[in-house]
Amino acid sequence: MATTRINGRDLVVLIDSIDRSDETTSVTFGYGTRQTFTDMRGSIPKRLDMTILQDLATGSLYKLAMAGGGAQVTGVLKPLGNAAPSVTQPHYSFNVTPSGPTGDAYIGGDAAEDGSQTLTVEVQWLITDWLEVTA
Repeated sequence: MATTRINGRDLVVLIDSIDRSDETTSVTFGYGTRQTFTDMRGSIPKRLDMTILQDLATGSLYKLAMAGGGAQVTGVLKPLGNAAPSVTQPHYSFNVTPSGPTGDAYIGGDAAEDGSQTLTVEVQWLITDWLEVTA
């Protein structure tokens, strides 16, 4: 029997059909600010919150965030990492508008003795469309 519990190892996130799992340390769908009664009743996320690695390579998720620009990109979240969605192991597709880092850090961070430790920033991107995919 396949597991349906989401754990901290299997999640896969695709942005514009590119697996960005190795560029993210945290990925969550959030509701953002709820301002109306409809928002309060809603169960559709409005924000993609991520902690991403600072990587100056062309095409990196960090460079996409830094560029912002307002152009929508597509995404797929696979909570269980499974290749094909099913009723018990769905995927979630979405359209999102990238924007720059939202926390206190834009670039840089804390010193570390381990030279392989990459610095991170937080981003919050607005979701315009969201769909649970089961087949």
